[in-house]
Amino acid sequence: MTKYKVICFDDEHEKFQPIKDQAILEDIQLIGYSNSKEGTPELRNNYKDYDAVILDGLFFKEEGQKGTDIDQTAFGEVAKVLTELKAKGIVLPWYIYSGQPSFVKDKNDLLEVLKDKTFANGKVFDKSKEEDF
Repeated sequence: MTKYKVICFDDEHEKFQPIKDQAILEDIQLIGYSNSKEGTPELRNNYKDYDAVILDGLFFKEEGQKGTDIDQTAFGEVAKVLTELKAKGIVLPWYIYSGQPSFVKDKNDLLEVLKDKTFANGKVFDKSKEEDF
């Protein structure tokens, strides 16, 4: 039986079945969304069902988007929902797991604004580093 349920926002979450399988072995169920339009209502309405949130740095805003049609807007929309929940006293830990240099290596003003203990004090976990997995 799964102990933890984590909602994930990543444009490539469907390619991560090996990661999802490994998470199950650690009693973690990963529920993926490739875009904020579908995932934010799920998070807003069913936050009680989740123990944490994982965000890719860049992912899709709308259903059906493909390829490189990604930017920080979707990330910001999810962060906004998490901030709204926190204002209501509902705190879900959230983590950024990205391979994008604009999140992993470069200074990112959006992350500076959102830096908070509820999301690893602004640490970005790098998809290209095994130890960050």
